[in-house]
Amino acid sequence: MSDELVASDSPRAMLLPQLHELQQEVLQLRRALRSRDLIGQAKGMVRLTAGCDEETAWLVLVRMSQTTNRKLSELAAELADDLPVGRLDADLDSALRSAIELHRPAAGGGPAG
Repeated sequence: MSDELVASDSPRAMLLPQLHELQQEVLQLRRALRSRDLIGQAKGMVRLTAGCDEETAWLVLVRMSQTTNRKLSELAAELADDLPVGRLDADLDSALRSAIELHRPAAGGGPAG
């Protein structure tokens, strides 16, 4: 390796921290996009399962996340993998049913709760 690459006052050495920050930012943005896609898929599945609108599906997912103490992105990934094939674990299935019931429209037309 040349002395220029190793020298702490070289232009390359001064840019290394910025490069590292940008690489970390790219990784975070990729994770955020992946999470957003999974949450969108999970919302669609909840909409089909519960026969509800997008806002209610979001509320169902948030409620499930809270009651199962799971990150929303992790919950969405599990739903996206398991709900279509009918193999949700018992606590997720229970949380899904409870959250749907909680947010099911009341007789007056608006969401319950």
